[in-house]
Amino acid sequence: MSERNYLRNLQRTPSPRVVFSCDAELDEIVKNCVVRKLALVFCQLIATYGVGNKFVTSITYEHAQLLNCDTGKRANLPGPAMFHVCERKEDFVYFAQTLVQQNQKFENVNFVGADRSAALKGFLQPLKGTVLVPCTKHVRDNIELQLNSLRIEDEEKKNIISDIFGDHVNCKKGLIDSESVSDFHDKLEILRDKWCSVEKGSKFFNYFQIHISNDM
Repeated sequence: MSERNYLRNLQRTPSPRVVFSCDAELDEIVKNCVVRKLALVFCQLIATYGVGNKFVTSITYEHAQLLNCDTGKRANLPGPAMFHVCERKEDFVYFAQTLVQQNQKFENVNFVGADRSAALKGFLQPLKGTVLVPCTKHVRDNIELQLNSLRIEDEEKKNIISDIFGDHVNCKKGLIDSESVSDFHDKLEILRDKWCSVEKGSKFFNYFQIHISNDM
């Protein structure tokens, strides 16, 4: 298939879906996210736009040799996209399988950055040993939603968020800055009594342990 032909694996059943990608684009992703010794995080952004029952899921990746002159950060470039009408696990398995069929080395991507939806995790299924790196914003949104449901007061909620994600203004580090798994669990254990006293219960701490700690 020519590089100029971006249409990949068009399917009408079990539901309409198609992947748009080119060979040169996937080669760049492999070069930056697989081949390098310190492979960069390969970010899969869930950019879905509902037009009736239609969705677009697009992918971006960091390029090691293209830097922003102002910030010094690596450029984030657009990659393949999937057009689909369902958001099931099977659709994201199909997305990754299509890319692996196009370039076998894609299955060795080290990291995929994404949200924490169960359906999206299907994208990892055709890959080998790929680690899901949850999007910090989505994790934070989930935590804030839980704190709101428990009716934690705003000031206390702010303190808990600071305990987890740190406070850059006041140079405070959070759980997210832990240097190892054991360091993370030691810090979490210290926070147990603080959080439980704020809530006068352990619902948030239990929620955090079950639904958040492993991803962090």
